[in-house]
Amino acid sequence: VPWKRHSCRFILHQAARFVCPVEATLLSLYFSQFCTEQSDKSVASTFFNSAAKSLRPSGKCTKITSPASCKKILHPNFTLHNPAKADTVLAMRWKCICAYDGTDFGGWQRQPHGDAVQNHIEASLCNIFASTVQIHGSGRTDAGVHANGQCFHFDADWKHPPEKLIRALHAQLPTTIQIKSIQPVSDEFHARFSVTGKRYIFHYYLGRAEPRDDRYVWACRDIPLDLEAMNQAAQRLIGQHDFTAYSASHTKNNDPNPVKTVSRLDITQHGQLLTLTAEGTGFLYKMVRSFAGAFYAVGRGRLSPADISEILASKQRTHRIVTAPGIGLSLDHVFYQ
Repeated sequence: VPWKRHSCRFILHQAARFVCPVEATLLSLYFSQFCTEQSDKSVASTFFNSAAKSLRPSGKCTKITSPASCKKILHPNFTLHNPAKADTVLAMRWKCICAYDGTDFGGWQRQPHGDAVQNHIEASLCNIFASTVQIHGSGRTDAGVHANGQCFHFDADWKHPPEKLIRALHAQLPTTIQIKSIQPVSDEFHARFSVTGKRYIFHYYLGRAEPRDDRYVWACRDIPLDLEAMNQAAQRLIGQHDFTAYSASHTKNNDPNPVKTVSRLDITQHGQLLTLTAEGTGFLYKMVRSFAGAFYAVGRGRLSPADISEILASKQRTHRIVTAPGIGLSLDHVFYQ
């Protein structure tokens, strides 16, 4: 490409409008290296000079003469790769915990119509960083399912305190999504593949719930449930099992391993509110909601604790298991080492 001096200045001037000075500095280093390889050292020199003059007109610019001097002005957790390579990356990995009311969203995972939680968070990040930012969640939640501790990560340059990024996100996100924490982590961390366990909470309500609570509970008929039988049934599912019988068929991105370890499964009651807590290494598609439907059937006397074991051993989905509605389910916590 026949680069010209005025083209160099124009490109850097435009870049300065959309990226931070650190990104622009890296851009100048990359292009200068490219031009040097094309034996156009005069253009390379122009890039170095323009980095100081065009990008930081305030004059507060550290002199850039080499990749090493560039690295001195960067955040210590940044990794500056060889600027001679086209896949140069200058970014930190950020681990984020968020909560959301899933009632009005089409689930967690990005959707073409744009009404998923992931769509909203990515759109807000793109506005903040003026570039495409993709987030990776610990796992999906269905439409109507809530979260108190969903985890996701993304890679981006942010030289300010994390609290400022939280405020910037809250200025754009709907009030039904809250960013609870943001922290820098190692590049080896992955929100999905580093997970060691999850905890889900499911709420039943006996009777008609208060309007403020109706979006977060499964309102059942106002009749007594046999809580002791429900907990006996729950104990039969604790441990490592093939939970195929308690999962719903899902043709897209099926979990290839139906064997999961459930470490906690119990139901407690406070007045008309019943809370099912499920904790384990992982859960199949609609597995916790299937548990909730099965235990409710036990509480009503439609199934027995022995039936729960029999269905588990069959490894076959049956009409005897009814999937509880997502409205009562919440992803409470994601565990990492």
